[in-house]
Amino acid sequence: MKQTPESRIPAVQKLTSAVSGRRTTLALHATRVACSLGMLMPGNGKWRAAGNLYLGATTTLLQARHRYGTDGSDQVATQVQAVTGLARLSNSPQVKDALMWYLALQANMSYYCNDTP
Repeated sequence: MKQTPESRIPAVQKLTSAVSGRRTTLALHATRVACSLGMLMPGNGKWRAAGNLYLGATTTLLQARHRYGTDGSDQVATQVQAVTGLARLSNSPQVKDALMWYLALQANMSYYCNDTP
């Protein structure tokens, strides 16, 4: 990971160092499991929004340590978490609609482009 072009950026180097330790990685995975279990429970949309955003952010953080999660389906899953979290935080129906349209179009383009020769 330290030899990729983006790893030459000082901010990325600091972030990679911060999350690359074994204990930090295990803690992130444990909190992701707890958050995922919490998302299965019925509850307030704002808490679910925080859960969605947390899962999306930690997926991105863990890519500094693990290269899994960098294929197309995992990238779409990260977008789903982030955009759904933002939509749940919004009070505007127009913003919610725009975010859901973005997500629908992005997912369709992602999978349509993968299936065409």
